[in-house]
Amino acid sequence: MFDVGFWELTLILLVGLIVLGPERLPKAARSVGFYLRKLRTFVITAQQQLESEIDAEALRRDIAESKQNIRGALSEIRQDVEHSIRGEAPQSGCETTTRQAPSADGKDNP
Repeated sequence: MFDVGFWELTLILLVGLIVLGPERLPKAARSVGFYLRKLRTFVITAQQQLESEIDAEALRRDIAESKQNIRGALSEIRQDVEHSIRGEAPQSGCETTTRQAPSADGKDNP
């Protein structure tokens, strides 16, 4: 939060002692510490909630993307199954090619 060194803290305490006096300084210091603790707790809680919300949004995006991928894959599988039932060649872009066996003389026939 704030970077307060030793000398800055000493100067603040001296000014507080002069302005408030020795009777009211301890009570004022406790009050300042109490409100700083409340502020720090509030900031930490807000930061944690924001991080969890960001994580939840990223998780939702990942789930939606996975759903789309699964639906696409299921659609392709369904089409392939329907084509195989009908006896047609699949049209999913994964065409199979047959390779001829080499001839007896060891040369490949095109």
